[in-house]
Amino acid sequence: MFKPAGSFESSFNNATEDQFNKAIAFQQRYPPPSNTTPPADRIQVVLRLGLDAWRFIPDPSASGIVTSTDYSVTFTQVADQCCLSNHPLLPSNGLEYSYFEVYVSDVQYSPHTTVISVGVATKPYPSFRLIGWNAWSVGYHSDDGRLFNNDAFGGRLFASPYTKGHTVGCGYNPKTGAVFYTLNGTLLGEVVRGQPHPYHAAVGADGPCRLQINVGQQPFMYLPANGIATSIAPPSYSA
Repeated sequence: MFKPAGSFESSFNNATEDQFNKAIAFQQRYPPPSNTTPPADRIQVVLRLGLDAWRFIPDPSASGIVTSTDYSVTFTQVADQCCLSNHPLLPSNGLEYSYFEVYVSDVQYSPHTTVISVGVATKPYPSFRLIGWNAWSVGYHSDDGRLFNNDAFGGRLFASPYTKGHTVGCGYNPKTGAVFYTLNGTLLGEVVRGQPHPYHAAVGADGPCRLQINVGQQPFMYLPANGIATSIAPPSYSA
């Protein structure tokens, strides 16, 4: 997946060469999980906990990340960091997919505009990397609207940038391996489809910001995720 350290593509994103090398070492030490779905005992835990299963828990190695019982995640430091849900995603509301939304309630604009990443990732995931930059993860980034899928080299153009006051939604279908996004309740479409993974909901940032996570404790902006029949077309795959 990664190009050799020191190559042009190895530093094509905003990360440093040192972070890139640390990411290589992390991936070699912690290869992606071989199972495609959560173990049966983990599924039972998620079903028992309900929404509490998807509270976000900072990695012990990360600092400057504050979570609270209202499902908010606050990043306080100028550094690439991320935070994942405690348990993997499972379908809810009688749907074939799981879904969550992230409302950007605050973001730093000066002297550096914080870049936010929303998506899914398997555990363990390096706490010093934005979502989408390491295997296996998918991340939609706020600064330029690019989509990263196991990609440390710049991603691809996907959708509009987003910032304070915007809501990004992310859905995952474990039967098809499909990941899709919404922005302010509007479907953007599927971004990947293939082998399923035991994905966790995930957010990341490279500076101060506050994100409010909705895992179903309140109605979603994307109406179909509420289990309500609408005339909105279902997600369809586009490479």
